Amino acid sequence: MAYMLQNEIEDVFNCYGNGHLYEKLKYPLYLSGAIDKIEIEMLENFLELYNFDSEKTLLFDEFMYHFRIYEAVLNLNDLPIKYL
Repeated sequence: MAYMLQNEIEDVFNCYGNGHLYEKLKYPLYLSGAIDKIEIEMLENFLELYNFDSEKTLLFDEFMYHFRIYEAVLNLNDLPIKYL
């Protein structure tokens, strides 16, 4: 499995209209390496399904909470079929 580079992560966020979110979270994402080792398709699907309002403040921990739930549901194959 190839690791995602920071510019690839940024491109995915921008592509799905979440550039504002990446700007807020890029430093903690970089330090934690939390999404470096995931498949790019998983991040794309996550950002496509979740709607993060640019008006509301979202902390890194909150973002990771949502992402980890998505990841766990996907890995357990317990996601409703319309989302697969």
